[in-house]
Amino acid sequence: MSPAMRVGEPAKRPPSRRIFAESARELALYRCTVYPTRVATQRCDHCARLFCDEALNDTDWGYVCEVCQGQLERRLELDRTALRRNVFSWNWLPVGIVLGLSLLMAVQLFIVSNGADLRGDLAVKMRLLFDGADRSRGALVSASAVGGRAYAPAGAQEGYGAEALVDGLVEADFPAWRSANAVFPQDVVLKMNLRTPIATIDILNHPGEPPASYLRRVQVFTSREVDPREDPSGLKFIRQAELDQTPSVRIEIPTEVTRYVLLRLLANGGHEGYVSIGEVEVRSRAENDG
Repeated sequence: MSPAMRVGEPAKRPPSRRIFAESARELALYRCTVYPTRVATQRCDHCARLFCDEALNDTDWGYVCEVCQGQLERRLELDRTALRRNVFSWNWLPVGIVLGLSLLMAVQLFIVSNGADLRGDLAVKMRLLFDGADRSRGALVSASAVGGRAYAPAGAQEGYGAEALVDGLVEADFPAWRSANAVFPQDVVLKMNLRTPIATIDILNHPGEPPASYLRRVQVFTSREVDPREDPSGLKFIRQAELDQTPSVRIEIPTEVTRYVLLRLLANGGHEGYVSIGEVEVRSRAENDG
C-alpha cells in the first residue's frame, strides 16, 4: 500500500503525466521536488514540475502539487467573490428598473387586451380623489369603484351597457349608456354596496351624445333592501322630476336610507332612437346642508 494511502481512502486515479527513468542518469535527475530522496514518477498537471505520487493531490484540476492547488483554490475564491460583487453591484439598478418597467407595461397590456381600460381606471380614481376632498358635494355612493352597480332591465345598445352609468366617466373618449330603444317607460336600477342614506341624484349627460337623447322626465323610487327587479312591491315612490337638457342636472330628494334606487325614465328630448345618460351619481347629504 502506498505510504500516502490511508484505510478507507479511495485509490488515486491513474496519473495523467507519468514518467519513468530508463537509466541510472535519468534516475538521478528525476527527483521529486518536495521529497528529493524519492524518484519522481509524474509531473504536476499545472506547473509541470516533477513529483512523486505522494506529493501530488488528485483534484478537479488534475494531479497538482500543494503550491498549485493553493493558487488554484485562491483564484477560484477570487472568481466567486468577483461574481458575487458583480451580481449584487449597484450597477444592476438601472437594469432592474428597466426590467421592472417592462414587466409593468406587459401587465398593463395584458389587462387592456382582456377588456380593461387603464385610462378609464385612472380617471375614475382621480375623480374619487377630488370628490373625497370636497365634502360639500356629499359622498358618492353609487360608483362602481366603491361597489356600486347599475342595471337596465330593458337592455342597451351594444357597446353602451349599463355599467357606463356608474363607471365614473363622462369624457368624450368613453361611451355613455344608451337604451335599446326610445319606448317609455323603462327602468334603470342602481345598487349601492351597502344600505346608506342618500340625498341627491346627479344626472350627467355625455358630451358626445345629441341633446335630444338626454333624459327629460324621470320618476325616482327607492327600495331599502329588496332588489326591485325581483320584487317591485318594495319600491317607495320619492318624486318625479323634469330635467333640463344641460350637461348635468341635480335631483334633490329627502334623505332616504336605501340600497336600491330605481329611475323610471318617462321621456327624452325627442330622439327617436334611444335615451342616453353619461353617468348617474347618487350622493349622501353634503356636510354644509342643514
